[in-house]
Amino acid sequence: MPSKKLLTGALLCSLVSLSVSACSSASPAIDAGSKPATSPSLVTTDPKIIDPLPGLRLPIQEYIETNEQAQRATQARLNLVDNCLESMHVKFKPTPVSGSTPPSLMAGRYGPVNQDQARYGYHFMVVIGGPGTATRKEPPASAKSAVEKCSEEAVEKVPSLEDKGLPDEIKQTSYIKSIMSPKAVSAFNRWSQCMSTAGYSYKSPMDAMRDPRWNWKSGSPSHEEISTARRDVQCKQNTGVVNAWFRAEADLQESDINQRKRDLDGIRKQIEKRAQVAREILKEHSA
Repeated sequence: MPSKKLLTGALLCSLVSLSVSACSSASPAIDAGSKPATSPSLVTTDPKIIDPLPGLRLPIQEYIETNEQAQRATQARLNLVDNCLESMHVKFKPTPVSGSTPPSLMAGRYGPVNQDQARYGYHFMVVIGGPGTATRKEPPASAKSAVEKCSEEAVEKVPSLEDKGLPDEIKQTSYIKSIMSPKAVSAFNRWSQCMSTAGYSYKSPMDAMRDPRWNWKSGSPSHEEISTARRDVQCKQNTGVVNAWFRAEADLQESDINQRKRDLDGIRKQIEKRAQVAREILKEHSA
């Protein structure tokens, strides 16, 4: 169990802004350290870009808080902190939770999957993972002690989710294993043949994303990158890559879930409890 001090630090961070999608949505397709530079003009809330596969839901998502649940839990904590500070006559208001819609877990998992994403080339990962614009509000020295006290109390009432990283571990492992699964490999071969008719020699969609020609130091894609991404999407759609890849990954996750069912059921109960507590606090605050 993390110390109260650590939990307080985590809450103080969440008082700035809520970012629940960076780890959940981005796939390991692009090597760490090769992330494209952020271009503020690319950040979007277009559902075709941040939630391109609304009909697909991986089994492990049953054990991961939704973006809405995480936002509501953070907002409940903020309300508690606000009320606490007000009762102590401290004039400081933490940064509110962003009202923007974070990207879904599937937003970039299989690379670009529609032409709306492809118009950004492979830099569409900037669009779905761009940082928020909120600036952290640091409490003045005179209010710091009160903010810490109120934060600790808020964490006690809306406890942090203690999942020991298990859902993320299953999610990451299934992605890596799915790339080598017969279902996905067969689909990748069909995709590769489709790409070859347009002059490309990639063996898999990951190769296209990792092409060293793409300038990740730039916030904008080249015309060649955009053309490649558009063909990539077309071939994915023509050869059924996304459905085959998803099915392969879902099968792997179901196997892992069955092996860790007791632990995962405990995590789901935590999620349900946090959601219930958050609902009650928000309802009371709005009354």
